[in-house]
This record gives sequence, C-alpha cells and structure tokens, in this order.
Amino acid sequence: MPEQKTSAAPVERAAVIFLTAETPVHAGSGNVQAALDLPIQRSVQTSWPIINDSTLRGALRRYAEGLAGVKPEQVAKWFGAESRDNPSAGALSSPDAEILLFPVAAVRGMTAWVTSREALEYFARKLGLFQSRLSAAAQAKLTELRSALDATRAPADGEALVTTGSAVAWEQQRKVVLEVDAYRLGDHRVDQIARWFAENACPHSAYWVNRIKSRIVILPEHAFKHYTLRKTDVRTRVKLESSVVKTGPWTEENLPVDTVLYTVLAEPEGNGSLLKEFLDTIKIQDKPALQLGGDQNLGRGFVRLRRLGA
Repeated sequence: MPEQKTSAAPVERAAVIFLTAETPVHAGSGNVQAALDLPIQRSVQTSWPIINDSTLRGALRRYAEGLAGVKPEQVAKWFGAESRDNPSAGALSSPDAEILLFPVAAVRGMTAWVTSREALEYFARKLGLFQSRLSAAAQAKLTELRSALDATRAPADGEALVTTGSAVAWEQQRKVVLEVDAYRLGDHRVDQIARWFAENACPHSAYWVNRIKSRIVILPEHAFKHYTLRKTDVRTRVKLESSVVKTGPWTEENLPVDTVLYTVLAEPEGNGSLLKEFLDTIKIQDKPALQLGGDQNLGRGFVRLRRLGA
C-alpha cells in the first residue's frame, strides 16, 4: 500500500495569554486627568483599559529573572539586552494586553462580568492575526469562539444578554440591575460564549468557572465603555511622616480584582523554540501569578496567567 501522508501539527510560534487580576492593578499612564491624579493606561481609540506592551514585557522579564536557575543570557534571548556595548532585541514580542471581561457590582448575584460584542470581536480579530502561529489546540478553540460569536447578536440599546439561568438576572421582572442601572433582559441567550470564556480564560477552580458561566453579561457598546471608564477601583492616598500628612491627598485608579485581559506572546522570526522554552520555564501550565504596574509594595498588581489551549 502507498504510504499515507499525514499533515503535521502546526508549530506553535504564538500563545494567547489571559490575565486575571488577583489584586487591584495600577498600570499607570503617566498623565493627569481632571478627576484623577494617577489614571490607568487606556486605548486612545476605544478608551478601554489596557496594559501596554512595555509594562507587560517588563513584568514577564522580571518574573523570569527571579526564577531559580534562569541565566541572564536566557533572559537576554527572550527579551533582549540593554548593554551599551552589545544591545540586542529579544525573540519574544507581545501587543498590549486588552480588556475582555470587566467585573461590575450586580444587585442579584453580587458580581457580573460584563463585556460587549465589540470587545469580543476585537478579541477574535486580534487572535486572527496570529491564528496560523497558534497551537492546534488553540486554533480549535478559536474556531469554537468564532462559531459562538456568529450565533450571537449584539444587544439593543438598554438591553442585556445573559445565560440561561443567569445568577444576575431577575427573570420574572425581565431585567438585570448593575450598580444602579437597570437593563431589560434580552431573549437571546449567550450560553456558548459564557461557557467558552469560563472554561478557557478562568485560571481558578471549578467553583469560579461555574460562577463566571452564570454571571457573564453582554451589554451595548456605550454601556460597557461607561463601566470601564467610571467603575474602576479609585483609591485616595496620602503620604505620612511622623503621623503628619506630608504629601497628598491624591487619587489613583486601578483595575478591579477579577478583571480579565488578554495578550499574545509570540516568536515572530524564530521556529517557536524560544517561546516554548520561556513558557516551560515559567511553568505556564501551573497558571503562575506575576506582579506588574505600580504600588507593588502595597500588594497591588498581581495577575494570574492562563494559556489558551493548555
């Protein structure tokens, strides 16, 4: 019999990484706004929260440098060297980490994870840029997501789309109340999308997977923008010296606990070996937690990582 040819699995040269905030995260923009002294980084196009690429790569670099047995030359291969005599670029790249799910207080169910059709489409569009470089498992997951999105309509103005048996919806009154805002309950259900994100993005136990499944809400674009702009975690701080206020008060914006963002870590020009080496070194399969942004001495900035398809 003639030998049958089998198609080889795609070589992984990019990995989708979800970041879930475990503590408030202050990735500062360096600008001052009218109501905020220290705002977080935001997209200039959408005004949604982001964590820019340099902040993210710096955190990944510091995390790797702190691991036992990791040599400086390994880190230089991954993220580059800034030596004056012999500077070099790293093999790994990543775009900004962008918002995907945002936690909002709900009258029923305590917390809802809100998103919008636009945010989900941006996510799918970004992943499409790297699709051929993803692992076979991640490519299959992306196909599942595309199918779920194609079967989901965008909510109308004043409407919220939830899952069957949603923990945050009032079925009899046909409404969802987030903060002080009431939305009428749409007839369309988003079970597929909620299941996909709960099972693929959540880095925690089955309890949290099931919690997210029953609490995802898809909102109109302007409502999602409102919450990501106005319902962040804003803290007022002062600096004391000898029990006397020396500096402040000042206001500081943070991403709240349970915010979910995503990025793609890629090896654009190599064969994927350095990406694999890095992910194996940080033990991505164990869903590690790294610290990024400001106020790290206050315990802020912890995010837990999860890789799509792992």
